[in-house]
Amino acid sequence: MARGPTGVIEAIADGKRAALMIDRYLTGRQMKMIKKVKLPSIYIEPLAIDEDDESESTLARAVEEMVPAAKRRTSFVEVEKGLSLQAATDEARRCLRCDLDFTRPL
Repeated sequence: MARGPTGVIEAIADGKRAALMIDRYLTGRQMKMIKKVKLPSIYIEPLAIDEDDESESTLARAVEEMVPAAKRRTSFVEVEKGLSLQAATDEARRCLRCDLDFTRPL
């Protein structure tokens, strides 16, 4: 009822959460659920790249090549051509490694 006509899986998950809260209420336990943060189990060192040697092309975000609009109107070809191997490699090196702040070994 709360979500409207969305997936059955979401409705089942809502039902499980509701049953858990009913059980907690009836047994007198804390009603607030505290989510545990799951940290990575291993630490992977970031790739050592000399920032002075990096060119502007590796720092800039890759742009996918697209089929011109005139050709799109008359055919069913893929609009986005995808990245070249070099562009995909450069894009992968741009990884920000958001996990480094909290997974660094002590």
